[in-house]
Amino acid sequence: MIDTLDEYNGYSFLDAVRHGDISRVKKFLTNETINFRHFKTGDSPLVNLMINKNREIKLFLISSILLVLQHLQNIVVKLLKCYFDVVLLLIF
Repeated sequence: MIDTLDEYNGYSFLDAVRHGDISRVKKFLTNETINFRHFKTGDSPLVNLMINKNREIKLFLISSILLVLQHLQNIVVKLLKCYFDVVLLLIF
């Protein structure tokens, strides 16, 4: 179930992306708002981003996504190293 504050932040984020307001986009960008969908229209921030021609917001969101992916890559590498260490201990 969506919290009322998360719902408000989601709609605020959708509105900021739709209107090209980079300061509000930065303010409301969270893990919850990036995946938020409008309950009637089904619009998501990425749909609104494609409608809006604001290059600055597109570059900001793409760079944010790349940072998250790099962070996840580092976590996966650490987990794999731990996994292989455990496997090596079990084998020998």
